[in-house]
Amino acid sequence: MAETEIYVPDERLVWAPATLERETVVDGSTHITVAVRRPRDDEPLAGCAAVAATIALDAGDASSLPLQDARKPRAVEDLVGLDRLHEASVLATLRERYFDRTPYCRTGAGICVAVNPYVWIPELYGPAARNRYGDAESRARLPAHVYAISGAARDGVAAGRDQSVLVSGESGAGKTETVKIMLRHLAGSAAAVADRVLSSQPLLESFGNAKTVRNDNSSRFGKFTRLQFATAAAGDAPLVGSSCETYLLEKSRVVGQAPGERGYHCVYGVAAAARADVGAFAYVKRGDLATTSIEGVADADRHRKTTAALATLGVPGSDAAAVEDAVLAVLRLGEVAFDGADAAAVASSAAANAAAAAGVGRAAGDVLDALLVRVVRTRDEAVRVPRSAAEATEARDALAKELYVAVFDWLVRAMNAATRAASPDGLRVVGLLDIFGFECFAVNRFEQLCINYCNEKLQQKFTLDLFKAVQEEYDDERVPWDPVAFPDNEKVLALLEGRMGVVDVLNEECLRPRGSEEAFVTKLDALHGDGAKFAKHRYEPRVFTVAHYAGPVTYAADGWLDRNKDALHDDLAVLAAGSSRPFVAGLFRGRAAAAAAAARRPRAKTVLAKFKGNLASLLDEVERTEVRYVRCVKPNGAKAPRRWDAALVACQLRCAGVVEAVTVTRAGYPNRSAHGDFYARYRALAPGARGAAALAAAVAGGRHAFGRTRGLARRRSARRVAAARRLVRAATAAAAARRGAVARARFARFRGAAVAIQCAARRRGAVGAVAALAAEAEERARLEFQLEALRARLDAEASARADAEAAAAELRSAMASPERRAAAPQTGDPRVDGALVDESKRMLDYLRAEVSRLDRARDGLERENHRLRVANDRVQQAHGAAHESFAALNSHIKRLGRTVVALKRDARDLRQANGVFKDELAMKQAIYVAEVAKGLRLEQLMRTMVDVCDVRGADPDLVAELRAMADARALHDGGVRDAEVAAGGEEAAQPGFWGRLIGRGS
Repeated sequence: MAETEIYVPDERLVWAPATLERETVVDGSTHITVAVRRPRDDEPLAGCAAVAATIALDAGDASSLPLQDARKPRAVEDLVGLDRLHEASVLATLRERYFDRTPYCRTGAGICVAVNPYVWIPELYGPAARNRYGDAESRARLPAHVYAISGAARDGVAAGRDQSVLVSGESGAGKTETVKIMLRHLAGSAAAVADRVLSSQPLLESFGNAKTVRNDNSSRFGKFTRLQFATAAAGDAPLVGSSCETYLLEKSRVVGQAPGERGYHCVYGVAAAARADVGAFAYVKRGDLATTSIEGVADADRHRKTTAALATLGVPGSDAAAVEDAVLAVLRLGEVAFDGADAAAVASSAAANAAAAAGVGRAAGDVLDALLVRVVRTRDEAVRVPRSAAEATEARDALAKELYVAVFDWLVRAMNAATRAASPDGLRVVGLLDIFGFECFAVNRFEQLCINYCNEKLQQKFTLDLFKAVQEEYDDERVPWDPVAFPDNEKVLALLEGRMGVVDVLNEECLRPRGSEEAFVTKLDALHGDGAKFAKHRYEPRVFTVAHYAGPVTYAADGWLDRNKDALHDDLAVLAAGSSRPFVAGLFRGRAAAAAAAARRPRAKTVLAKFKGNLASLLDEVERTEVRYVRCVKPNGAKAPRRWDAALVACQLRCAGVVEAVTVTRAGYPNRSAHGDFYARYRALAPGARGAAALAAAVAGGRHAFGRTRGLARRRSARRVAAARRLVRAATAAAAARRGAVARARFARFRGAAVAIQCAARRRGAVGAVAALAAEAEERARLEFQLEALRARLDAEASARADAEAAAAELRSAMASPERRAAAPQTGDPRVDGALVDESKRMLDYLRAEVSRLDRARDGLERENHRLRVANDRVQQAHGAAHESFAALNSHIKRLGRTVVALKRDARDLRQANGVFKDELAMKQAIYVAEVAKGLRLEQLMRTMVDVCDVRGADPDLVAELRAMADARALHDGGVRDAEVAAGGEEAAQPGFWGRLIGRGS
C-alpha cells in the first residue's frame, strides 16, 4: 500500500479512509485534496467508491493524519499486529470484521474485543467450534474468538492456576450472552453440572434484568460467577460446581422507571400468572407497557422458564410460590398512597391497603402505622414521630425495595446452594465477571456514580495488566527499552476514593444531622475545585462534573444522601420480620437485627462504603488469578444487525480502554514487522544496509530495534519512512522519465532498422518468389503448348487411322469379290492383315491413355500452382497483419523468419520437383518418339502394301488412292526430326517404295 493512504476526520465515520493526492498551504492554513470513501452505515468499505474532496486541517499538515495499515482490515486477527496503531485503524478493523461476520478480534493473547452482531451465527458456536478451541496448539492458529479466552482459562485451571475473565461493556453490548457462551465452553463434558449452572442464568435474568432505552435485556446488577473445577484428575479439570456473587442491584427500578423503560422482567410474568392487570400498578404504570416480549420471549413464557429453573435448582414448589407472592406484595405496596402537607393521610382505598398488608403478612393497621409513624428510640424512651406524606411514601418505597432485594438475594443463595461443589477442597476457580460498563446519560444519578467508580477501578487494573504484558513482550523480544509514562486514572481514583474524596465526603454528610446534597457538593468544590478532575456547576448547587478516564460525566446529586444511607428503618424491618408468611419473615429476620444494630451505631456503613469494600475484596481475589479480558462493543443504538454507528463505537472503545491499550502499546514500539517485512519497509532510510539486522543497526538511534523475531520501530519512524519513500518515488519517477525517453529513442531507431530489414527481407523473398512463379508459369505454358501439340497430332493420327481403316475396309471388300480376288496380289498369309489391324488398335488405345495421363498431370500442376498462390496469399495476409501492430510483429518476428525459411525450403523442394517433372517429361517424350517410330514402321508397311498392289497390277485408281492415303499418314513431317526418325532404326534409313519411285524417277 502506498504511504499516501491515510485517514481523515469525518463527522459520521469519525475516521474515513482516503488517498492523499495534493497538499497546499493557503494563508497559513493547510488544505489537502483527497479521494475519500464514505460507506453507508449498512455497507462494508469494499462496496464504496471514492469521491474527491478538499479538507482544511485545523492544525498541522498531512503528516499529522493517521496512516492506513498495510494489510486489509478484515485480515487482522490481532490489533497488536497492526502496523499502524491508532484509533482509526482499530475502528476500521472492527468495522470490516463486523460486516464479514467475524465479530471477534484479539488485542494480544489476553484481551478479546467482541462486537455484538445482533444475530446468532451458528457456525461460530457449534460443538465443532468449541472442540477446535479446546486445543492450545491449534488455538493460536485459529481466528480470534471468545472461545480462545475461555479455552486458555480452562488450560490454566488444569495447570493448577486460578483464572479470571472480566467481561465489560455498555448496556446492549452482549455481556450476558458472552458470559453464557463462555460458560457452555468451560462446562465441557460435565453435562449435569453444566445444566444446573446454565439453568441458573435465566433465573438471574428474570429478577435482575430489565428493558432500558439502550438494551431490551439489560443486566441491572454486577455478577461474579466462580466456576469450580476439580484438579485431582490427572490431565483434566472437570467442572464440579459454581457460585455467584452479585453487586449493586439497581433498587430504584423497583419503584419507578424512566419513560421507555420497564421494571424487572419477573414483575410482568408474575402479574400475568396472577391474572392481574400490570398496567394498574403504580410502580410500573409509568414505564413501557406496550412491550410484552423481550428478545422474542413473551412475559408469560419467560415466567414459565423461571419457574422451571427454580425446579431444576431443587427449589420446592412452596418456596417458588412464596417468591411470586413476595413480588406481588412489592407491586401492591405501591398502591398504598398518602396525602397531606405536614402530616400524612392515607389516600388509598381500604382494599388496596388490605392487599398490601396481606402481601407483607401483617394486619393493615400495623402496616399503615409503621409507614405513617417513625419511632425514635433514645436511651430512656421511644418517641413516635409522625411522617409527612413524602416521608411516608419514601418509607413505603424503602420497604418495597428492601423486600425485592431480599427476594433477589435469597434466589442467589438458593442458586449457590444448588450449584456449588460438594467439597471445597482441591478446587480451582475460573471467575467470570459480568459488570456494567461506563455510563453517561442526560441525567446521571447515584447509581451511575457507583457504576463509573467500579469501572475506574477495573480500568486501573486493566491498564496495569496491559503495561505488564507489553513489558513482557519486549523482554521476550530481548529489546531494551526505558519504561515510559502511560495514561492512568490515579487522579480520578484519588478524587473518588481518596482521603476526603467523593466517597468520604458523601459518607460524612450522611452522618450529619442536617446534612444535605448542597453541602456535599460545596465541600467537594472546596476540596477539589482547583484540580482538573472536578468542576462544580455554576448555577446548579447540586450538580458537579467528574473527568473520568472515558470522558467527563455530569452528576445530579438529588437524593444521594437517602440513597447512600439506604437503611430500612428498624420499625419497618421489625414489621416485615413479624410477618405471618414464613418466607417473608425469614427474609427479614436477619435484616431486622442488622437494622436495629445500625440504629444504635453512630457510624453505620453506607451503600458506597459497603460497595467500596466489596469492590476491594473482588479486586483482591482477581489479583490472585491470571486475568483475561473481554471488551464487548455495541455497534449501533437500534440493536439492528449489519448497521455500524462509528461515533458510538469510538466512544465505547475509549470507555472500554481499547484506545488506552493502543496508547500504552504506542508508548514503546508500535510498528512491528517480521524481519523480512521490516527490511522491505524501512530500507529507504538506509539504502546501503544489507539485511534486517544491518538496517536496524544503521537506523537505530533509539527509533528502531531488532528483536528476536521481529523488527520494531517507534511512531515517528513510519512518518520518516513515508517521507523517504516519497523522496525515493520522486527520484524514481524522474529517473524513470529519463530512462523512458532514452528507451523510446532507442526503440524508435531499432524499430526503423527492424522495419528496413524486414522490408528488404520481404522484398528479396517476394522477388525470388515472383521469379520462381514466373519461371513456373513459363514452364507451365511451354508444357501446355507441347501438350496441345501432342493433342493435335493425336487427333490427326486418329483421323488418319480412321481414313486408313475405311480404306482398308474398302480394300477388303474389293478383294472379297471373285474378279478382284483373282486379280489381287496375294500375301500368302492372312494372319498378317489381322495382326496389323490389332497392332493399330493397341497403338491408338495407348495413345488415348497417354493423352489422359498427360491431362491428369496438367491438372496436378494446376492444383500445385493454386496451392502456391494460396500460400502466397497467406504470406501477404501475414505481412498485412504484421503492419497492424509493431508490438505483435516484434513478438512474432522469429516465427515469421521460420516461416520464410520454410517457404524457401518449399520453393527449393518445388524446384526439385520441377526438375523431376522435366526428367519424367523427357522420358515420356522419348517414349513418344519411340511410338512415332513404330507408326513410321506401320506407314512403311502400308506403303509396302501399296507397292505390292502396284506390282501385282492392281487398279490404278485404287493405287492412286492408296498412295494419297499413305502421303497423308506422314506422321514425322513437321513433328519428328529426321535425326529422331533416323534414330528410330535402320529400317527408317532404307529407301522404300517412295524412295525407289523417286530414285527411279530421278
